[in-house]
Amino acid sequence: MAYTKQNWIDHIANEQGEVIQQGTLMDAEHFNHMEEGIYNANAHADSKANPHNITPTQLGFGFIIFKDDEGYPCWDTAPTQ
Repeated sequence: MAYTKQNWIDHIANEQGEVIQQGTLMDAEHFNHMEEGIYNANAHADSKANPHNITPTQLGFGFIIFKDDEGYPCWDTAPTQ
Protein backbone atom coordinates (compact mmCIF):
# COMPACT_ATOMS: atom_id res chain seq x y z
CA MET A 1 0.00 0.00 0.00
CA ALA A 2 1.38 3.38 -1.00
CA TYR A 3 1.82 6.04 1.63
CA THR A 4 -0.21 9.19 1.01
CA LYS A 5 1.49 12.31 2.29
CA GLN A 6 -0.65 14.52 4.51
CA ASN A 7 -0.18 18.27 4.81
CA TRP A 8 -0.20 19.36 8.46
CA ILE A 9 -1.30 22.89 9.30
CA ASP A 10 -0.81 24.97 12.44
CA HIS A 11 -3.63 25.81 14.81
CA ILE A 12 -3.88 29.61 14.96
CA ALA A 13 -5.91 31.65 17.41
CA ASN A 14 -5.99 35.39 17.90
CA GLU A 15 -5.33 37.21 21.19
CA GLN A 16 -8.95 36.68 22.28
CA GLY A 17 -8.64 32.94 21.74
CA GLU A 18 -10.82 32.89 18.62
CA VAL A 19 -9.72 30.25 16.15
CA ILE A 20 -8.43 31.76 12.93
CA GLN A 21 -7.26 28.46 11.48
CA GLN A 22 -8.17 25.01 12.77
CA GLY A 23 -4.95 23.05 12.84
CA THR A 24 -4.46 19.41 12.02
CA LEU A 25 -5.67 17.24 14.88
CA MET A 26 -3.00 15.43 16.84
CA ASP A 27 -4.90 12.21 17.33
CA ALA A 28 -4.43 8.46 17.02
CA GLU A 29 -5.61 8.42 13.40
CA HIS A 30 -2.91 10.86 12.27
CA PHE A 31 -0.14 9.33 14.39
CA ASN A 32 -1.04 5.81 13.23
CA HIS A 33 -0.91 7.05 9.64
CA MET A 34 2.66 8.25 10.20
CA GLU A 35 3.60 4.99 11.94
CA GLU A 36 2.26 2.99 8.98
CA GLY A 37 4.31 5.09 6.54
CA ILE A 38 7.48 4.76 8.61
CA TYR A 39 6.94 1.00 8.97
CA ASN A 40 6.36 0.50 5.23
CA ALA A 41 9.39 2.62 4.29
CA ASN A 42 11.63 0.59 6.62
CA ALA A 43 10.24 -2.72 5.39
CA HIS A 44 10.97 -1.64 1.82
CA ALA A 45 14.48 -0.45 2.70
CA ASP A 46 15.21 -3.71 4.55
CA SER A 47 14.01 -5.87 1.64
CA LYS A 48 16.74 -7.85 -0.07
CA ALA A 49 14.42 -8.93 -2.90
CA ASN A 50 15.69 -6.20 -5.30
CA PRO A 51 12.16 -4.94 -6.10
CA HIS A 52 13.50 -2.31 -8.52
CA ASN A 53 15.63 -4.86 -10.43
CA ILE A 54 18.83 -2.88 -9.94
CA THR A 55 21.78 -4.43 -11.74
CA PRO A 56 25.43 -4.44 -10.65
CA THR A 57 26.26 -2.32 -13.71
CA GLN A 58 23.79 0.37 -12.64
CA LEU A 59 25.58 0.53 -9.30
CA GLY A 60 28.97 0.84 -10.97
CA PHE A 61 30.16 -2.65 -10.06
CA GLY A 62 31.80 -5.14 -12.36
CA PHE A 63 31.48 -8.85 -11.67
CA ILE A 64 29.65 -9.70 -8.45
CA ILE A 65 29.25 -13.04 -6.76
CA PHE A 66 25.90 -13.25 -5.05
CA LYS A 67 25.70 -15.36 -1.91
CA ASP A 68 22.82 -17.12 -0.23
CA ASP A 69 21.94 -16.80 3.47
CA GLU A 70 24.70 -19.26 4.40
CA GLY A 71 27.35 -17.38 2.43
CA TYR A 72 27.60 -19.79 -0.52
CA PRO A 73 27.70 -18.46 -4.10
CA CYS A 74 24.31 -18.65 -5.81
CA TRP A 75 24.39 -17.70 -9.46
CA ASP A 76 20.68 -18.20 -10.10
CA THR A 77 19.62 -15.23 -7.91
CA ALA A 78 21.85 -12.63 -9.58
CA PRO A 79 19.96 -9.83 -11.35
CA THR A 80 20.15 -9.86 -15.13
CA GLN A 81 22.30 -7.23 -16.81
